[in-house]
Amino acid sequence: MSAKIVNGLCWAGPFALIPVFQSMYPYLVLLGIGAGNICTYNLLRKYGHLSNKGQYLVGILSISFIPLALIVNYIIFQNSLELAPLVSRLLIGIAYGVGGLCTLLLDH
Repeated sequence: MSAKIVNGLCWAGPFALIPVFQSMYPYLVLLGIGAGNICTYNLLRKYGHLSNKGQYLVGILSISFIPLALIVNYIIFQNSLELAPLVSRLLIGIAYGVGGLCTLLLDH
């Protein structure tokens, strides 16, 4: 039961903080997806004896994209509130695309 709680907190915790830190929305989404995927990967590996390295890669990339998203938003777009979520979504798409390709290549 505690593993489910930890996994739930990893996924939902950053999203639950969005109402409190609204300006950090794009980065909290990246954090939630990253932490959730890493936690799920670790729990499935430990309890289910499954290893989806693509899922782990999605988590690592999502978290590592946070500084890139900050740089793009604050330096290139000069703190554009309209473009920050777009950049975040694009980086999430890249993370899932790379993770999916990794899964396809490693499973076959």
